Amino acid sequence: MQSPGHNATAAVTAASLLYSPLRRESREIRLITFESLEKEPELKLRLHVFSLQDAPKYKAVSYVWGSPSNTKPISVNDATVHATMNLHDALLEIRASLHKSHADHGAAYLWVDALCINQEDTAEKNHQVAMMQEIYPEAEEVVMWVRFDSTKADTVFTLLEDWALAMHIITRASADKDDPIADLLRLALKAVATTTERDPFETSRVNLLAEFVHNEYWKRIWILQEVVLATRGRILAGSRSFSLDMFSVIWISMCDIPLVKSAAEEQRQALTSVTAEAVHVEVRGLAQMKRLRHSAPSATDSESEGLCGRMLKLWRPELSADSYSDISGLLEQTQDFSATDPRDRIFALQSLLPEDRRVLAPDYGLAEGEVYTRATISEIERTGTLRPISWSGIGFNPNEPRLVGLPSWAPNLSDKKNKRQIFTCEAGGDFPLTPQISRVDTTAILRHKGVVCGKLRRVRAVEVDSVLRWDSLIWKWVEFMYVNWGEMRNMPRISSTSWVKTLFQCLFSDQGIPFSGNIFRYFVVSMISRAELDDRSLTWLLRTSIRPSPGFEQVILSARVALMRNESLLSPLGTILEAGLRNDGVLEEDKTPGYQWNKVSGIWNERDMVNNSCGIVLQQGLGSIFFSDNGFVGLAPSGAQEGDSICILLGHPTPFIIRPKGDDWELVGWARIPGMMHGEMIEGLEASEGEFNQESSKVETISLV
Repeated sequence: MQSPGHNATAAVTAASLLYSPLRRESREIRLITFESLEKEPELKLRLHVFSLQDAPKYKAVSYVWGSPSNTKPISVNDATVHATMNLHDALLEIRASLHKSHADHGAAYLWVDALCINQEDTAEKNHQVAMMQEIYPEAEEVVMWVRFDSTKADTVFTLLEDWALAMHIITRASADKDDPIADLLRLALKAVATTTERDPFETSRVNLLAEFVHNEYWKRIWILQEVVLATRGRILAGSRSFSLDMFSVIWISMCDIPLVKSAAEEQRQALTSVTAEAVHVEVRGLAQMKRLRHSAPSATDSESEGLCGRMLKLWRPELSADSYSDISGLLEQTQDFSATDPRDRIFALQSLLPEDRRVLAPDYGLAEGEVYTRATISEIERTGTLRPISWSGIGFNPNEPRLVGLPSWAPNLSDKKNKRQIFTCEAGGDFPLTPQISRVDTTAILRHKGVVCGKLRRVRAVEVDSVLRWDSLIWKWVEFMYVNWGEMRNMPRISSTSWVKTLFQCLFSDQGIPFSGNIFRYFVVSMISRAELDDRSLTWLLRTSIRPSPGFEQVILSARVALMRNESLLSPLGTILEAGLRNDGVLEEDKTPGYQWNKVSGIWNERDMVNNSCGIVLQQGLGSIFFSDNGFVGLAPSGAQEGDSICILLGHPTPFIIRPKGDDWELVGWARIPGMMHGEMIEGLEASEGEFNQESSKVETISLV
């Protein structure tokens, strides 16, 4: 299912002729049947109405809706319905599959959202979408149709069957062995290869599996609901089908790092390609594992499902039932999922939550901005905290259109440029203050206690996109410091330390990575090797990295000559600079044994850490570097401007950039500011029953609109 509430996809042409109103008090649903399971050129179906508790056995169909402009006529109750091409083809393959399993041509009932819900009746859509938390569990099976080439599907499903055979082997062997499960699986796969004469790691087969798991089907926001709520799932592609439970376990096993690292290079690359879009399939797999991990196999479980339950207990015994216990966790995990109707970023997740943690019942009569606002307010009121304003998409960029009715402090969940990340800092301390929310006309206002601590004096904004390399981004920040150094160096907070360390802290301060020699060599030397670096800027770069020592000018000249002649001397140059920084007390000791050459992956761990941290910055949309009027240097959202203010909201882990709007403020976004990330700006501030101590002169009520 793509989006049962997406009104733009007109699935029927004569809804008034097809649909009579469903009785809500009887919890009625519609089911469809094929008039015939024989292979015929035209699809002919009948609609039936049942109360959910009295409905016959049925299968729920999951598929990608597809383009509303690409349709094909089918017959429903003798009326012509224009189904999307995806739905048409899914029904054809499901009919063929049912024909094999229904020799007597008995009725096979299906629930298909586009046909069983009147898409032109908003009230019915709202009610039926809310009922999906019962429709899916009550279905005897969820048929998950994936559009995929039939020949390729044969290869993929045969590969999955080989891996499934290996799973059976290791569940029997693991009962009396203490070997790591990855070692057992590796041996089992070798046994399967010997028996079947097919290599489970064969590159071309694994590459086809990678193509299969990267199919758009697995990126839909609705898939979490379909997977978690399904009593039993079956993946259908071409003429082949496979257990969803077993597929989930196999995919998780392919993600196992020791198993992947032990494979040959070509096989390792193929396995890596399978998991390249882990944010989509990993979430689906974990959701499935949560359901299996905490559900004891029943007496009616098939052999395959019982195996999956045992397998998951072996593979991931640490899984917690709280993985998806609130909307914040779900939103964080589904940032990259697709939704035809952006409102489904909220609606599609509600049935996965406990009733007391649901933020908004489906209502397709609400505008997108209002859906996000109400969901945010609901979660703020439920938790009594500011946690929801850390969701993906908070703040705004004045150069981009803004959703109607969406305040700056509520997230635009369709904005993928500004992604929420977990912060380990505590800029706002631990103050149990409840945010106050009110509405004036159509404007939602959030009021909370906070401290305004400086204005942005100079800003270098860089528009962040997926094409921009992290080293190019850092180089733009280095250029900013170069241009403004004459003004910056006179500020006590900046001149008292190395700008290199300050920039490093902007990138790594919330990740617990020390500014050590190994990191420094990679971080600074990669900058020195930039082609854009002329003699003058190189001299500045090196001189301002450390306090000059005797003979330092000669070191600079020698370094430049070395760079011009032989790039292999970059590492020794980094070592020279490191020695100066260490003597100056700027560098910390290398205490983490992982900062060394990784023989398995063939790369420097330091490069991994720098790349990953800079990647997080890019994901967070922190493309601007600034220094403030009181001497702080930090990273801010791409929309930050000179004159914006820095604000600490009490109880929130990160600083914010805010902008005046009349008597109120607009939230531009969060920021990384060394010297503010761990409560330094509220030091000495205490509160008792809402009253603050003598430091209360710092605190004011911040009104965000």
